[in-house]
Amino acid sequence: MGMLYYFHVKKLRQQDEAYHVVAIVQRGIHKETLRTVYLSELLGLSIDRPSNLYQLNLKDEKQKLLASPLIKSAEIMKLKPGTLVIEYIPRVPVAFLGDFSNTALDDEGFLIPFKPFFSPKKLPEIYLGTFGDEIRWGKPIEGKRGELAMRLFMFFSALCNDEGLVLKTIDVTRAEALSFGQRQIVLELEDSGDIWILRCSLENYETEIARFSVLRRHFRSLEGSDAKDSYRVIDLRIPQLAFLYNKTNR
Repeated sequence: MGMLYYFHVKKLRQQDEAYHVVAIVQRGIHKETLRTVYLSELLGLSIDRPSNLYQLNLKDEKQKLLASPLIKSAEIMKLKPGTLVIEYIPRVPVAFLGDFSNTALDDEGFLIPFKPFFSPKKLPEIYLGTFGDEIRWGKPIEGKRGELAMRLFMFFSALCNDEGLVLKTIDVTRAEALSFGQRQIVLELEDSGDIWILRCSLENYETEIARFSVLRRHFRSLEGSDAKDSYRVIDLRIPQLAFLYNKTNR
């Protein structure tokens, strides 16, 4: 009798308009959250076709949220009489994928759409070259160039923070070129308004960056003199050497 009464009450509540979902409450540690309208679209909620709180399967609703390329993890709870509480971790863009429009990367290398979900930002651009059908929102970049680009991004992001530089571009489109003369990693860094273009090798870029730091300190010692340049291209691929092209402010 107790079970029959339970199912009877449940059926009544499933048909009761008082338990229609009328609100979504977001919880999370990130300042920049997704729009509530977007979350309701993911869950298939509509004012025209209201959903009853007791008819929703939380496991199914959670999978709908996780199907979004913008959500890393999510939990969903019911709050009577008609509220869904969603706690989630969004994927936050840390760089743009320059080969494609409106495509960004998070810190795990997952591809996500940028507009209209995030406010305008100045982020580094990563160029991988042609990838064809391997590029999908919600999927990580794969292959040697993808893994290399993310490894370089993490390395140079930390370096720029320590050195007071701004990372603008990482280009690995020629990292696997057949010709040794064309094989290179190209980096663009901003240093207090000045631009550095670095050409590094695939195998020894950490050592080459150490040589660049020495050169940078030398040029910084020339600040205020006529020898200061605003644009420099440095080829560091040959050990113990650096080929420098200067474009002055004058």
